[in-house]
Amino acid sequence: MADVPDHADTVGKRRDVLAALSTPTTKPALVEALDSSRSTVDRAIDALTEHGYVERRGSDYVATYAGRAAVEAYERFLDRLDAVAAAQPVLGTLPVSVDIPPAVLDGAQVVEAKPSAPQTPVETNVPDIRGATAFRGTGPAVIPMYTDVVLALVESDGTDVELVLTEAVVEALDGRVPAAPVQDTADVFDDPHVAAREMLATVDQPGTGEQVTIAGSPIKMTETDPKPRSRAPLLDEHRGELLERAESEADDGQRAGGDD
Repeated sequence: MADVPDHADTVGKRRDVLAALSTPTTKPALVEALDSSRSTVDRAIDALTEHGYVERRGSDYVATYAGRAAVEAYERFLDRLDAVAAAQPVLGTLPVSVDIPPAVLDGAQVVEAKPSAPQTPVETNVPDIRGATAFRGTGPAVIPMYTDVVLALVESDGTDVELVLTEAVVEALDGRVPAAPVQDTADVFDDPHVAAREMLATVDQPGTGEQVTIAGSPIKMTETDPKPRSRAPLLDEHRGELLERAESEADDGQRAGGDD
């Protein structure tokens, strides 16, 4: 684990002094305002001055721009830690592989479901959800009220909705909400439905003499076969043919223009 940088440690330990120096203040006034000893204030100002966070103006001391920015950044850091701690009941249920930017927790309200009131999170958020243009959510359980609200968003409001649900939740929905597992490449190739729908196509791999399986067309028609008709071309493979065709078409255009 990396050590805490010296400047971060200084701001963390002297944060109250740095915040109090947002306006020019004398040491005696600072001692009184913080209810600290003079020696404590002296050490704090010396350390902050050494890092360029505080400067002296006559008998007063005041935070520099760097000092004000540092204390604001530290306050945001503490707020984010508080948000992570408050969201632990939710975050603790997520898989280790989930990567959620901590910024999503800034200003977030965490409402935890209780056995006696499992619907509380939904009831708390319904007013905001109904006025939203987009909704992103995750849930480990199914509550009828929750699915009804989501259905109304999709069917009536045209809201952009994305839900990440466990397999058990998807099964419990039983078609009430259009949902399906998010598949990775391996899942797609192993899916029997994909095979039955002929969603995969086998084509030649240029330059290898082998064949590879690629994604086919999801569009199916009764009279037109959407399967790939040939492999992908090599670089410049049809260059000569295309140039000849372009020259021929240009010549045809010139002759047509001369006939006019």
